[in-house]
Order: sequence, then C-alpha cells, then structure tokens
Amino acid sequence: MVDYPKDHTEEVHASQPSHYRVLEKVFCKSHFTPEDSILDIGCGKGRILAYFTEMGFKGKLTGVELKSDIVAVCKQWTKAYPNIQVIEGNVLDLNPNEYTVMVMYNPFGEDVLLKLLEKMEQELTHPIQLYYLSDHLYGNHINGRPGWTLKHRGWIWKDGIYYLHWTPQRCSWWEYTPVKES
Repeated sequence: MVDYPKDHTEEVHASQPSHYRVLEKVFCKSHFTPEDSILDIGCGKGRILAYFTEMGFKGKLTGVELKSDIVAVCKQWTKAYPNIQVIEGNVLDLNPNEYTVMVMYNPFGEDVLLKLLEKMEQELTHPIQLYYLSDHLYGNHINGRPGWTLKHRGWIWKDGIYYLHWTPQRCSWWEYTPVKES
C-alpha cells in the first residue's frame, strides 16, 4: 500500500516537483519558440516554470494549480517574471486555445484526464503539444484517440548511477491536431 500525502485523492494528486534532470531528458528533443504559450497543469510551486525560465524561454508561461497555499508560494517567486502567470483554479475551466504546449506530471486521476482530453478535442482549433511526464498509469487512454499522434514515449528512472525516481516512470510527448468533422 502506498502512503500518499493527505492532499492526495483519486481526482487530484498531491504536489510533486519534477526533477530537473527529468525535465532535461524529456525536453532535450523539443524546440520551443517565443510564439509558444506553455501551460503547466498542476504546476505546484513552479518547478517546470522555473526550468523554462532557466532555459531562457521568452514565450508565455502559465501555471494552473488548485491548492491556494501552493499557488501563493509559486506566485511569490514568479512575480519577478512578466511572462509568467499563475492561476489558482481548475484546468478544466481554462480555454485550451490560449496554449500551444501543455505539460503535466501526474496531477490528477483517470476521470479528470479523460475530461481534459474530451475538452481539448471539443474546443481546440489549432494543433497542440502535450508532454505527459508520468503517463504510466493513464497514458494509454490517449492511444488511438482521433487526432492524437505519439511523438515519443520512453522510460525515465536513472541517469547514470543517479536515480531520478524510486521506480521507472513512463513519459510521453503527444501532438493533437483537431479532427475536422465531415
């Protein structure tokens, strides 16, 4: 039995920072432009926002997080960066058309993921990239969905002798192109 933090539920998972080495491995093959608008879903204290800032990303960065105490921490350090916005709220209430890239570690359970995928498929009017950094539990729900293309999938566990996770974590990079109804 896994001993989850008290704020972990089936619908909303506890905040977990992504390791910088994991982010380097995931994004090493990606190219982002200043025209990109990146949404970090379940941003926590902002590790992914910090990573993109450190990498010199000049586009719009947005983090969305449900927990107000964690949002306060994230807003405190990000206020020095005019291209970063932190929203206290639910990703399902946001307009996905405002973003070209979405990134998430494992912020919620299966039901919320399916609602997010359906929302994206119903509302998006342009292609979008989705980086799912811990997709081993629910990532297969994206397989075979109309409009979704798997760009890369791999496992992250160790970097040389350095363990990045307690157990191997599968991650994936997807592209969604809206399906034209005939």
